[in-house]
Amino acid sequence: MFNRFKIAIFQNVRSKVGEFVRTRRAKSSGQAKRLDSVEGIKYFKEGEAFDKNALIMLYPDAWLTAKREHPNIKLYNHTGFVYSIVKALNLNGYRVDMIHPDSDFVVEKDYDVFIGHGAKSEKFVTQLADHTIIYQYISGLYYKVFNQESDARYDRFKLKNNVKEPLDHNRSMEGMHHGLEFLNNRADVLFTIHCPRMCAAYGTNSSKFYYTGLGAYIDPLFIVDDAERDFEKGRKNFIYVGGTSGNLQKGLDLLIEAFSKTPDLNLYIYCKVEEEILQYCRKELASKNIHYIYHWRFPIFQDKLKSLLKECIFSVHAPINIGMGTAFMATLGVGMIPVGYLDINDPTDDEVLSSDWSVESLMVAVTKASEMPVYWCKKASSASLVRYKHYCDPQEVEKNFIRMFSSDHVGKTSKELES
Repeated sequence: MFNRFKIAIFQNVRSKVGEFVRTRRAKSSGQAKRLDSVEGIKYFKEGEAFDKNALIMLYPDAWLTAKREHPNIKLYNHTGFVYSIVKALNLNGYRVDMIHPDSDFVVEKDYDVFIGHGAKSEKFVTQLADHTIIYQYISGLYYKVFNQESDARYDRFKLKNNVKEPLDHNRSMEGMHHGLEFLNNRADVLFTIHCPRMCAAYGTNSSKFYYTGLGAYIDPLFIVDDAERDFEKGRKNFIYVGGTSGNLQKGLDLLIEAFSKTPDLNLYIYCKVEEEILQYCRKELASKNIHYIYHWRFPIFQDKLKSLLKECIFSVHAPINIGMGTAFMATLGVGMIPVGYLDINDPTDDEVLSSDWSVESLMVAVTKASEMPVYWCKKASSASLVRYKHYCDPQEVEKNFIRMFSSDHVGKTSKELES
């Protein structure tokens, strides 16, 4: 009951007040006009002679935000990503044009490369010359498998909780299937982090991947000095850090159920809890070892968050095979140890992974993690930092982008470069 009260006060009421304030401001100031394009970007002057052209279909506003915020960019998707992609192209001699997916941009230049993301690329790609190399930025699971795995999560949830009414998928891709399929097939290169199950879901197109990693910024609130971390107490404490929308697809209901059945272990929920969870998981949410703490990001509660993080060493997750979310990646960057059902490249003995996403498997994983000796926990925490640096550090990912567009890599996949 207390978790539900905190969610109602600190999350739902605050969200409604915030929405009201934003609506009033929008009405009083007028909606800002969408920026449809930015052309001729040669921002990074130390590049070559700018003798090539690149077209990016994403959000031009993100580029303006990136320039304004750098070096303290707040969000990687899409702001930090756009900054690094433009930099990588400029440094390899490309002038960059950027267009909004909903714009009516007409292709009149001869572009050497096109970088697209999402279902709305087709109308631009069909205007390009045959020699243009098409890149697709992949940030998640192939849509057909996404739908299948989402169905399995929702079906399981509805059966367990005797839900009769329909529940719509969060992050639904309805209406996007044709455009996504077109870009998957037409792209010469797909680039992303190497998450084996996510990448394999692309079937015959999985051979097109160039593994760049994906970036995630570290929340300074989560940084704890190793000397202050209590690994002994930390073995009983797990944090779930989730990004925006999709509690069921990201497995929050599974984790709540697993921890309600392991009462000696604590689950700390650091994300927005959605209506399905609130309505149907009341019993689990009332468990004394499950704690909603997303409001601790507010300044008045930050001392409580800092104190907890000194005694919390495990980052627990159970999503469908969407790869590694940026929220989870950031926990690696502060030395938290991965636990649960996770799709990570080159797993070692420095994680505690479950064989599947069933509640029983998750219970086995969290129990095993809690019983690991302190010396192992310290070693595994250090390994998380190494994993973050290799796959998720925005500076390392940016270097990989620069390499991907270099003259000896452009248009090639990781498999082609290895052979």
